[in-house]
Amino acid sequence: MPAGMTGLQQGDSFITTEDTSNLVKTITRPASYADDWIFILIIAGFALLAFVQVFYNRRLKMIFQAVYARHYASQLVREGNIFNERISIVLFLIYLISFSVFLYEGLKIFSMQIGFIPDFIFFLQLLAAIFVLWIIKVILVHISGIVFTTQQRSAEYLLNIFMINLVIGLFLICILLPMIYLNGKVFFYIGLGFLLVMFVYKLVKGIAIGFSYTKFSRFHLFLYLCTLEILPLFLLVKYLSTKI
Repeated sequence: MPAGMTGLQQGDSFITTEDTSNLVKTITRPASYADDWIFILIIAGFALLAFVQVFYNRRLKMIFQAVYARHYASQLVREGNIFNERISIVLFLIYLISFSVFLYEGLKIFSMQIGFIPDFIFFLQLLAAIFVLWIIKVILVHISGIVFTTQQRSAEYLLNIFMINLVIGLFLICILLPMIYLNGKVFFYIGLGFLLVMFVYKLVKGIAIGFSYTKFSRFHLFLYLCTLEILPLFLLVKYLSTKI
């Protein structure tokens, strides 16, 4: 055996200590793939979901129904301020956690290709960015409602996208564990496809609400949707691109 090479000989092949080290890394990678705090966050999300199902099961069903049926949304409004209800706060927290973890783990899956490995600080920045974008969207909706004198339609639009976000959060929290521990890319693309479908659905709902108000200018509706849906998405992508 040449000097400087250590290994086990089987026939004409050698297994060097370097190969053994790489093999160990490959075997142990799945076990250490998910950070402990990520697992705790996901479990916390499921705990919050269990809390909602136990104490607010009827209201939860109405939120699902209100996403596709307008009269259920009206019933939600009649029965109280959905934005200030405890169930909405809990579900929105699930949305923040699941959406942030989904993007974070997606970047980890493709970290070898993009050359960027996210860390806990980046996760906090990502979560804060998603929350700030939502607050900006709410403010813009209220301002546009005042400017175009469409407060009622603006409130209806805000209610619809809020409930759609809550449903997105519930879907993502359900695929995070298989995404992390089973097949990351497959479940990431499933989640990405769902997000794309819901984004298009948001646009369709926004157009339908705008068309239901005959005095609302089509040009204003176009600016409305571009500002409230496309611009926040562009800003989020821009933020992620600066970190990669």
